[in-house]
Amino acid sequence: MSQIEYSALNYFHLPMSDECLCLGLLFHNITTGQRDFRYISNFKRFQAFDDEADVNFVRAYLRGIKEDIEDSAFNDNKTFDLQSYIKVYANEFRFSTVKKLSVEENEDYAENLTQIYL
Repeated sequence: MSQIEYSALNYFHLPMSDECLCLGLLFHNITTGQRDFRYISNFKRFQAFDDEADVNFVRAYLRGIKEDIEDSAFNDNKTFDLQSYIKVYANEFRFSTVKKLSVEENEDYAENLTQIYL
């Protein structure tokens, strides 16, 4: 069994509103230290949600999070703390509270949850 933490990255059209669109999911396998960030590929849905937003900026922003998480920023798997990482996001882009679950070693939890959220 592996222990997983994950959080959804939501985009709020108006920061004071509760209406949001889920743009991505950040996963951290506590057992192995592996991290993964998956995000939407259909930006038509995003444009329909906020027709004034800069889609190219949002694409680059999401790519930047993926690179930050998966590449060199946190090489030491033992010191990565998902809760600390997500707390800096505010305003239009906010991560949800961290959720924890146990999964089987061969379970594709990232794909399963991505299908549900995105």
